[in-house]
Amino acid sequence: MSDAPLITVITPVLNCARFITDCLENVAAQDCPRAVHLIVDGLSTDGTQERVREFAQRHSHVRLISEKDSGQSDAMNHGIREANTPLIGFLNADDYYAPGTLNRVAALAEGASDRAFFYANLHVWGDNGADLGLQKPAPLTLYNLCRGKPFPLNPASYFYHKHLHELAGLYDVTDHMTMDLDFLFRASIHAQARYFDECWGHFRLIEGTKTQGELASGTTFERQRVLRNKYTKMLPPLRRLQAKAANALDPLAQKVRRRLNLR
Repeated sequence: MSDAPLITVITPVLNCARFITDCLENVAAQDCPRAVHLIVDGLSTDGTQERVREFAQRHSHVRLISEKDSGQSDAMNHGIREANTPLIGFLNADDYYAPGTLNRVAALAEGASDRAFFYANLHVWGDNGADLGLQKPAPLTLYNLCRGKPFPLNPASYFYHKHLHELAGLYDVTDHMTMDLDFLFRASIHAQARYFDECWGHFRLIEGTKTQGELASGTTFERQRVLRNKYTKMLPPLRRLQAKAANALDPLAQKVRRRLNLR
């Protein structure tokens, strides 16, 4: 049996010295010989590059690419093009995998379809270690995404075959906030998605991070609404009408639940 790498974990970074060492150590602690950790650095000036280079000297599975890019999506696309494994995953520098995740996914990668999309649960953490709960996504279908059902919230909880980008396209380099969700909409049309009711990733939703700032301002929800409207047009006519009708009723249903003190 070949021992060639099966997974490339791509970490796009720019001035992430605060988190990068923990990120590198988390992937290394997975002790997965079938994984490569590719750091795509956008010319950091805070010591991130130096930390990665020093770590890479002691860990052969770590690769560093450092060059100017046009943002996170551009860096992600660069990582995809550089990946030489069937499966890819993205791990932001401030997030981390649950123990055993990479070996679990490597086992799934053996003989996986070139449309494979594996996803699981995500543990969300707030400031000062506040436990914000376990996120369990709904089945990954275009209809569910258009309905606003729970989707894989962070790429630390999913991995997929690189070939899906040939079918669904790369990440939108003009989108710096909802590029993950935008890709999920497109990938759901082609993917053979398989869900596992177990925790694979940990997501830090903490002060000072880009995601937390967008949530606090409310712009995240508006961006998601725009994407839902865009991709609802791609549903078959009947499903499109069902999604639009159900989405129109959602605000009323939420108001009734609040009146009745239901959750």
